[in-house]
Amino acid sequence: MVELKAVDMLIVKTYMQDSRISLKTVAERFSLHPSTVAYRLKKLREAGIIRRFTISVDWRKLGKTVEAAVMINCSPKNVTKVASILKSMDEVIEVHSLTGFYDILAMVTLKDMEEYRVFIEKRLGVISEIENIRAGIVLEDFKEE
Repeated sequence: MVELKAVDMLIVKTYMQDSRISLKTVAERFSLHPSTVAYRLKKLREAGIIRRFTISVDWRKLGKTVEAAVMINCSPKNVTKVASILKSMDEVIEVHSLTGFYDILAMVTLKDMEEYRVFIEKRLGVISEIENIRAGIVLEDFKEE
């Protein structure tokens, strides 16, 4: 656990909202010098708190009208292998290992319900390490980070 200064959390939250925001704008917002913001960002990255700067994509505007949460059960010894297979699939945008009822959560985006059916049956269905699949279609996004 890394101890953060209050300003570090302000910087993190600011960049979570918009990773394109300039050092100058952040500095002005919090009455800091741009070099101070740059230094704090560097330290946050070195500590692994900020892993990367990225974007949030509206998949529907790219023709991916189906977003689904796919919960997967597999033997604990196969979680890493299944996760690795999932990470290599273009349709998969997130992969998480879980405790509880399911071992893996994969978020997927697909063109339509036919592509979703093919993905479940022919892409996931052939992975012998997968024991069980449950999925739900995302109806609406209320918060994403």
